[in-house]
Amino acid sequence: MKNETHSDKGATIARPCWMLVDDSEAVLQSISSFLESTMNVTVERFNSPQVALAAFAAGPEKYELVMTDFEMPGLNGVELRQRLHHIAPHLKVCLITGSGYFTTHTA
Repeated sequence: MKNETHSDKGATIARPCWMLVDDSEAVLQSISSFLESTMNVTVERFNSPQVALAAFAAGPEKYELVMTDFEMPGLNGVELRQRLHHIAPHLKVCLITGSGYFTTHTA
């Protein structure tokens, strides 16, 4: 299901729906605001990977892209991606992080 907007000429245009998952409310707010204002998408925000997984399982066709934080309590971004791909193997998933984990482990 795509969200709809109307152009100046009255035509209906489908807006893609993206899922954003992060345990930080501040990150969710800033990234979703940026994406919605620059990408012409609707962003559904989840501060719990478990709740996000349940929402995705209930309607995987709704989401064009999932962006998820790497470090979250209970279910990290890699584990979430694996579970999402079990439901929808061709789903695009973008892993995001502000963690120093990758810098310290790849240096």
